[in-house]
Amino acid sequence: MGVCRAEKSPFPLHKIYVRNPLKFSLSKSRRMRSLLNQPLSCFLKIMDPAIKKRNTPIYQHLIFLLIFLTIIVGAGWSVVDYLEYRARREIIMGNENAVSILSISFTYTMKEIAGAVEALSGSPWIAPALISRRDRDIAKANSVLDRYNSSLGVSVSYLIDRKGLTIASSNRKAPDSFVGQSYRFRPYFMEAMEGKRGQYFALGVTSGKRGAYASNPVRDENGKIIGVAVIKKDLDEIETYLRNYPFGSIVDQHGIIFLSSKKEMLFKSLWPVNREIEKALIVSRQFGDKPFHALLPREVKDGMTVELDGTDYYVSRAALNAEGWSLVLMAPTDKIFLYKLIGLITIVLLCALVLILTVISYMTFRAMERKRAQKTLQESEAKYYDLYENAPDMYLSVDAKTTVILGCNNTLVLVTGYAKEEIIGRSVFDMFQPDCVEEAKIAFQHFTVTGEVRNAERQIKRKDGSALFVSLNSSAVRDMDGAILYSRSIWRDITERKQYEQMINSLAITDQLTGLYNRRGFITLAEQQLKQSQRKKERILLLFADLDNMKEINDNLGHKKGDDVLVETADVLKKVFRKMDIIGRIGGDEFAVLAIEGSPEDSDIIKKRLQDQIDNYNSRSGRAYRLSISTGMAYYDPLNPTSLDELMSHADSLMYEQKKGMRGAPNSVGVET
Repeated sequence: MGVCRAEKSPFPLHKIYVRNPLKFSLSKSRRMRSLLNQPLSCFLKIMDPAIKKRNTPIYQHLIFLLIFLTIIVGAGWSVVDYLEYRARREIIMGNENAVSILSISFTYTMKEIAGAVEALSGSPWIAPALISRRDRDIAKANSVLDRYNSSLGVSVSYLIDRKGLTIASSNRKAPDSFVGQSYRFRPYFMEAMEGKRGQYFALGVTSGKRGAYASNPVRDENGKIIGVAVIKKDLDEIETYLRNYPFGSIVDQHGIIFLSSKKEMLFKSLWPVNREIEKALIVSRQFGDKPFHALLPREVKDGMTVELDGTDYYVSRAALNAEGWSLVLMAPTDKIFLYKLIGLITIVLLCALVLILTVISYMTFRAMERKRAQKTLQESEAKYYDLYENAPDMYLSVDAKTTVILGCNNTLVLVTGYAKEEIIGRSVFDMFQPDCVEEAKIAFQHFTVTGEVRNAERQIKRKDGSALFVSLNSSAVRDMDGAILYSRSIWRDITERKQYEQMINSLAITDQLTGLYNRRGFITLAEQQLKQSQRKKERILLLFADLDNMKEINDNLGHKKGDDVLVETADVLKKVFRKMDIIGRIGGDEFAVLAIEGSPEDSDIIKKRLQDQIDNYNSRSGRAYRLSISTGMAYYDPLNPTSLDELMSHADSLMYEQKKGMRGAPNSVGVET
């Protein structure tokens, strides 16, 4: 990496500076404020004759008008300041939320492959391949690598000997196979050979693809390091998240852009880097063999505001690991100016509207008759009524004593599908979904005391029975004594937002085919339960299950039938275990169950229940296949605690020992533990 070049950057920088995130731009505010003086000056010239006649009623109205305008301008300016503050806070909170989500995703990804490579290095089929180098042992090691690669969905898993030469790999049949390639120059190999866990981010030498590498030493039975196990995972998913932001990047400690929302920014430096470091990185081929062009004149920090290509951006930066890698998000701040501009335009329009109406009223004051005033009032009411009826949100009024709907606008009719006659006169609680009625009644009782409801989220029902999420705000209309007569309520449709939130939450931890937890969801919940069981001194049973003959079913009956087998297996596990137990599909045809408060004494009961359910499925007529599952059980003893990775590795080994024992019985079905 080098210092800033003379070549023109695709993102030219004009200036960079630190700014208080909540400080307002006073110079721009003064310029905007001066615009308000012009219409006021014109108004005073027109109304000059009335000002001279200070004993007339119109003079008193003018004084009142000037006071009113002053209040409008003062209140409006406070609103503008608040809008600026609100816009800046939205930018900051948006950045902080995005940084938090991306950081968690990145950390989990690295933790997942680090735990997997540790388990891989401890597999009983790995060390023999490094010791004997016999074809049979290497074939077994390749089988283990293939299984880990498939279940984790990673790019490649491979095994390196002490000299740095790859002897086995999950991509051994690919054109860019790692087998025979030397990686002794890679830091992750050197760290593992020193007995440490290796973690590395780089451009693949053979594949040319970016990835995260995790390595772990492989030891013989005497504890001597005889080689290194490595897993590489592509980071396409995280880069896809980054594309939701104008400028989102993951950079190393020197500022080299490794992942970015913009392809043209890849392998450039976000800030200038020492020339000696640049030479060393080019030699290492970690980020390719080309110089790194700096986009900014100095290192960016969290909370900094930078100007890039004529636009201001707010910077959020968060550390991702101990090596100094960090996530950098830059959000444009043009929303701040837009919010202020909208506020200022609103003030100007309000003042202009007030002034124009006043001038018209003054010029026609003597000729105005009662009928004319009444007509003007009717027109004004018609405009208000039209605005009310066609507002984008749903409006309705509810009697405070009877809960009867007194009136509503057309938007409520269009959204719910009811005719207006079907809405007015019925209880407002009839509009809610049955499971929301009690909560709505409690909220209404609260309204009759406080006179308001703020941002309450409820489900209402359309005429066709479908559900609709709304955000509800209500204020009270009172009589002369302060008693609440009825409510003025605004219901805003938030169904799309709620559906999106539910979709995101579901995709994060749920397997879409079976409805069980996916690997991420299972591990997250299992680790939490393990900690809780340690505190409560409770025992836990971990069951690993693997479908037998899955490949034959897919090959002979098709993948649709294979999916049916997976769904049936999930249904079997749900019936065997309790709702409080954690059930997950952790790989292609692999399942895991964490039975809370389970112990070795429960194993026979679980085996029998599992066998009974499988027999029940296999006894059904018209089936083209027989359901068969191999299992392994491991137990967590709080008096001798182990990690989840160790527990899963033990259960996995037991399961595959039993599966290997079943190969002599080709027609075997049921449970093997």
